[in-house]
Amino acid sequence: MHNHIQEWVKKKIIKILKQDASLSTHKITKRTLIPQTTVLNRIKKLKRLGIINKFTIDLNYKKLDQKAKALIFTKVNIGKEKEQFGKIGTIEKTLLKHPNVLNVKRLMGEWDFVLEIVCKDIDDLNQFLIKEVRSINSVIETKTVVVLEEWT
Repeated sequence: MHNHIQEWVKKKIIKILKQDASLSTHKITKRTLIPQTTVLNRIKKLKRLGIINKFTIDLNYKKLDQKAKALIFTKVNIGKEKEQFGKIGTIEKTLLKHPNVLNVKRLMGEWDFVLEIVCKDIDDLNQFLIKEVRSINSVIETKTVVVLEEWT
C-alpha cells in the first residue's frame, strides 16, 4: 500500500508541475494537500533520478514577433554526415543552438530528424531553410510543414 501512495504522490506532483513549473512547494501543497516537506523531498528525488530534467517556460512566440511555426523533416546522407561531422547527431546538436530552433528529434522511419522552429514570417522561415538546413552538404531532402494551431 505504501508504494501505491508514493506513486500517487509522484504522479500528482508531476501533473501539477507540467501545468505550471513555476509553482512553489507551498502552492503545490495547497493544491494537493500533500505536506510541503514531502513535496520538496519528492521533487528533489525526481530530479536526482533524472525523471525531472529541468524546469522550463512555455513562451507565446507570437508576442515575441515569431509568428510562423514549422516542422522541418530532414533526411541526411549518413555517409556524408559521418564524413563531414564525424558522429551522427552532430548536425542536430548544431542546429539546436540556433535561436529559431525549439527542439530537434531523431526519428526512425522515412525521415532522420525533425526540427521544430519559430520564425518572424514565411520569408524568414524560407531563409532559415535555405541558409541553415539545406546548406548542410549531408542534408539530401527536407519537407516543411507549417503549424497553423497547437494545443499543449
